[in-house]
Amino acid sequence: MKDIITSIFSISPPTIMKDIITSIFSISPPTIMKDIITSEINQKNPLVNVPKIQFKDIINGTATDQIMYAMSEYALLYIIDIPGYNPLEEFKTMKKFFEKTPEEKRTVATAKNNPHNKNIYRGYGYVTDKDGNNLEETFNIGKFNERQVTRNEVSCDSEYKANEANVWPPPAPNCNFAEVIQNAFKIRLALAEAIVQEFGKGLNAPELPEMFTKAEFSTLVIKKYHPRLGSNNKVYHHKCEMITEEGIDLAVPDHQDTTVTLLSTYCNSGLQAYYRGRWYDVPTRMDSMLLMTGSLLGEITDFKIGSLRHRVKDIKTERHSMPFFFNPSFNANISRSISGAATATGHEFDRFGPWQVVQLHREEPGLLAPGDLF
Repeated sequence: MKDIITSIFSISPPTIMKDIITSIFSISPPTIMKDIITSEINQKNPLVNVPKIQFKDIINGTATDQIMYAMSEYALLYIIDIPGYNPLEEFKTMKKFFEKTPEEKRTVATAKNNPHNKNIYRGYGYVTDKDGNNLEETFNIGKFNERQVTRNEVSCDSEYKANEANVWPPPAPNCNFAEVIQNAFKIRLALAEAIVQEFGKGLNAPELPEMFTKAEFSTLVIKKYHPRLGSNNKVYHHKCEMITEEGIDLAVPDHQDTTVTLLSTYCNSGLQAYYRGRWYDVPTRMDSMLLMTGSLLGEITDFKIGSLRHRVKDIKTERHSMPFFFNPSFNANISRSISGAATATGHEFDRFGPWQVVQLHREEPGLLAPGDLF
């Protein structure tokens, strides 16, 4: 059947393709056709083989080997059957927030975007093109609804700012924004903590989870990407190329995250991952979260856990996503790997927090003004 279909596509004019394909389906058992189509997809996109792991198996500690294989081979896996996870409710809630007027959103904007506000990193921000059109909107929350420490209890101003409290828009009819987004944070935090425990177990490195005990800079971000015009899309926040060699406009450039990322794309296409020398579309699945691992975690684990290069295509319509970044504690030592080897990052920074401050100023210009977190 595979050879028949390949032959037909190569010699048949498009006008008669419908009748030919209809005829094939009428004489071929559905199970055979499904196997043929699945085989073709698998050959074209190896990411369809990325493991799908149930939440309960992660929590029960029975998926350690699967997790370690996936993160070594792909630096990517799907987590499914997550209790309390309601992606449709999350999607509708974030969409309602971004539909608010600019004036309404500015009430919870960071100080960069609204000088009357005191919140620096937690809250609303945006990036515009040279003509002032929105390219990306962001709302950022962390662990704390009230600040848990005083300045005298921490090592520096940056650590104090890492403990900043969240800000929330006023309640609105038929929209429990704060409740839904806080629940989203809670689910992801518990899941990320369990995953890092599995990393520690799989690597025989109990000190790895201990690096994430406080995780002050851990962040849930709701994002809306706007369609981009090619003429206004040549560079991104930090001067990365935003048009690929193939001429594809990007919404997010080729990059690697830091440590542990849980991503919900809500069936939006656009996400691509680099695997064995090629870019592939990451298949979407509404009921799942994607787990991706980043460059610093690779260094800390002696590269036994991979680091995923990924990017996002501009799909020429609005696109929503919700990444959760689970990060080490501010004072976690990142100068040595779990084997005791010196890390590349550690040549410049021995603690996570000061390194993260520099990264955030580079990566979050929609939220931060220069020097905000120092």
